[in-house]
Amino acid sequence: MKALTLHQPFASLVAIGAKRIETRSWSTSYRGPLAIHASAKVPRTEADGTKAFDAALLAAYRAGIEVEQIAPLPYGAVVATCRLVDVVPIAAKPNGETCVAPGEDGVMRAWHRFEVNAGGGGWYGDPSTGEEAAFGDFTPSRYAFLLADVEPLDPPVPAKGRQGLWTWAYPGGER
Repeated sequence: MKALTLHQPFASLVAIGAKRIETRSWSTSYRGPLAIHASAKVPRTEADGTKAFDAALLAAYRAGIEVEQIAPLPYGAVVATCRLVDVVPIAAKPNGETCVAPGEDGVMRAWHRFEVNAGGGGWYGDPSTGEEAAFGDFTPSRYAFLLADVEPLDPPVPAKGRQGLWTWAYPGGER
């Protein structure tokens, strides 16, 4: 199974279904099953100059997600499996093509024809929470990895991560 390593708390936010869009500076042609791995590296605090960690926890709180749902944060482990539905460019505004861009209300939306929910296809407007913008870098020219069918692993499975997409062999066999 392909895997993607994320820093915390973002890996756990994916695992609980609060983060449905992962942003990257690169694209991939891969679509299908994906393991979400939490990096072994503990992020710096806001005092060290990294605000993303605190912003994500604050956004989760505002979205009604109790910190206990994602704490204690596991490190160096696969925390969930999901499906990588598509990888689309991030744009400053919807342009009538497949992209991720903020709607008029500022919520990051996937403007895309695909099936994410049981309802099926059509232009899908919002696979995110209202706080999705705090969970990634939505700078135009980056890419949005659209995630669906998230299944958390309880307990998380220890694994050594890598950069980019990498292959993870689930210890118990096929997942």
